[in-house]
Amino acid sequence: MGLSNALFCAPIAVLILRGEEAQRRNMARSLFAMNLVFTAATFATIGGIALAIGSSMLEAAVFASFSAATMLRWFGRAYSYAVCRPLRATASDIVSGAALAIAMLAIWVAGRADSVSGYLALLLSGSLGMLPLGRDYLRQQFCWPARAELSRYSGIWREHSGWSLLGVVTTEATGNAHAYVVTLVSGAGAFAAIAASALLTRPLTVVMNALTEFERPRIARFINERQSEEAERAVTFFRYILVAAWLLVVMAAVLLLFYAPWLVFPREYDLSYLSQGVALWMLIVGVRMLRAPDSALLQSAGKFRLLAHASIVSAAVSMIAVPTLLFTGGPLWSVVGILLGEIAFALALWRGRRGWREQSDG
Repeated sequence: MGLSNALFCAPIAVLILRGEEAQRRNMARSLFAMNLVFTAATFATIGGIALAIGSSMLEAAVFASFSAATMLRWFGRAYSYAVCRPLRATASDIVSGAALAIAMLAIWVAGRADSVSGYLALLLSGSLGMLPLGRDYLRQQFCWPARAELSRYSGIWREHSGWSLLGVVTTEATGNAHAYVVTLVSGAGAFAAIAASALLTRPLTVVMNALTEFERPRIARFINERQSEEAERAVTFFRYILVAAWLLVVMAAVLLLFYAPWLVFPREYDLSYLSQGVALWMLIVGVRMLRAPDSALLQSAGKFRLLAHASIVSAAVSMIAVPTLLFTGGPLWSVVGILLGEIAFALALWRGRRGWREQSDG
C-alpha cells in the first residue's frame, strides 16, 4: 500500500488537474494502466511468498487475490478523492468493512474458522468495496492497457513517482532499521515492550492518513487555480484539526495509563517503562502530525523531489542517533533517535515550504 501511494495515489492528485482535458485524461489512463500491471505483480509476489512459507495452492491463490483487490480499491479511493467524489471513497470503506463483518459472522456461525474461509472473507470485502467507486472507475481500471499508456508513465516516474518512491523507501527503511537494531542488540523482549507502548498512537495514525488523503487533492485544486491564500488556509485548518486530535488522544492515553493500563498492556510489563515509551511515541507522532500538512502541501504542488531529500536527511539522522542512543541509554531511549529524525524531517519540510512559497509569490 505504501508503494501504491508513492507510485500512483500521490501523483494522481497533482496530474488530474494539470494541463488541458486531453492531457489530464492521458495522465489518468497511464496511471490506471500501470496500476493494473502493479496489481498483477502484487498477485504474483504475494502468492509466491505464501507458497514459499508453506501455504497450500488454494490458500496462496485466495490471499493473493485479496491483495490484488486491495490494490485496485486503494487506487480507486485515491482517484475518487482526486476527482472530487470523496463520498465514493467513504462508501467503499463502509461496504468493505460491512462485508468483512458479515463474512466473519457467517464463519463463526458455521464454525469454519480456517485460513481459506478467512481469506475468502477478506477477498469478498476487497471485491465488494470496489463497487461503490463507480462505473467510470471500473471501466477505466479494467480496460486492457495499451502500450502507449504504459510508456507514458516514464515521464510520470521521472517527475513524480520515482522521487515519491525514494521518500517511502527511506522512511520505511528507517522504521525497520530501528526494530532490527533494537532486536539484534537487546533481544525481542526489549523491542516488544517498545512496540507495545506505540499501540496508543494508532488512532492518530488513522486520523492523519485519512485526513491527508482527503486534503491533498483539495489543496492541489487550490494550487492549480492559483488560490494560494485558500491553500494556506486549508493547510492551517488541517494542522489545527490534527493538533486537536493529538491532544484528545494524549489525554485519553494519560487516563488509560493512570486508571486501567492492563486493559491494553500485559501485566508483566513495567508500567513506568510503558508510560515513558508512550510519552516518547506521542511526541514522535505529534511531530509527524505537525509536518503532515506541509507534506500534503508539497505533494499537492508536485514537489516530490524536495520531499525525498527531506526523507533522506531524516533517515540519516535516525540511522546515526538510534544505535548511538541504544548503546548509551538503552532500548527505550533509542526511540529518541526516531524523534530526532522526525524533527529533522519537519524542519526540512518547513524550509522547503517557505522556499516554494517565495518562488510562487515571485
